[in-house]
Amino acid sequence: MSRRDHKHTAWAWFKAEIEREIGPSAADALWSEYARRAKADKRHNDRCDAPETIARLESRMLRADAAEQRRLMKRIARLKALMHEEE
Repeated sequence: MSRRDHKHTAWAWFKAEIEREIGPSAADALWSEYARRAKADKRHNDRCDAPETIARLESRMLRADAAEQRRLMKRIARLKALMHEEE
């Protein structure tokens, strides 16, 4: 079994156990809250890492072809917007 399949199986088992213990509606609420917090944590981490990521992407622009430069410019614009949005 691959690592990916193993992780999927482990999460499926864990979710089933939680649902069995606290019931389906409470488990759904728990997973919803978990997903909301995970997304907020990811946005915070991305915001903190944005200056370093932007610098790395800008240095890659020098060696990139035109299509890659357009993609990099869009990604840099998204990171700059993320840096300036309110938490």
